[in-house]
Amino acid sequence: MTGMKMINSKSFVLIALAGCVALPLLMATRHGGGDTAGANADRWISIITPHNETIRREMGEAFQLWWQDKTG
Repeated sequence: MTGMKMINSKSFVLIALAGCVALPLLMATRHGGGDTAGANADRWISIITPHNETIRREMGEAFQLWWQDKTG
């Protein structure tokens, strides 16, 4: 019985990992992900980070400058 539990737990982990990889890819395909055209410029990105407010603000400003240089 222990061998069967081990196979089931490994199968569960593999299925969960496959889902974690496949779901974002499927969602990006469904919503036209990967396109950086102006039509998609109103998309919002949320980044969860343990950093304090100062670092978050600096990174946000740097990202906005980078995005503006990249997309115009």
